[in-house]
Amino acid sequence: MSKENYQFAIKSSIVPIVEMSPDGIYVTFKPGAKAAKTIVKRRWPVVAVDLDKNDEVIGVECAPAPAKFTLMSIARDAGVRVPEKSAARAEFQNIEKLHAVA
Repeated sequence: MSKENYQFAIKSSIVPIVEMSPDGIYVTFKPGAKAAKTIVKRRWPVVAVDLDKNDEVIGVECAPAPAKFTLMSIARDAGVRVPEKSAARAEFQNIEKLHAVA
């Protein structure tokens, strides 16, 4: 039985935004927040966690994008615990198609 090892936790009930592009995936937990630092959890494929000045998670990057994934699998790889209620409400966006419409 594997034991989950989380270094960070999402405390807010905000709806996560999962942005997908050919280059990778970015999950936003705090829209509009600026990253004060980035912690690289894995070099290949890249998994990184952006933190604000209070060390709260604002986003998680995964590049390149895996062929199959869930929000929870990306968060788990980054060591981020996401409340199940928040994960269930996540919005998935294809960035290329959003920019093509704009």
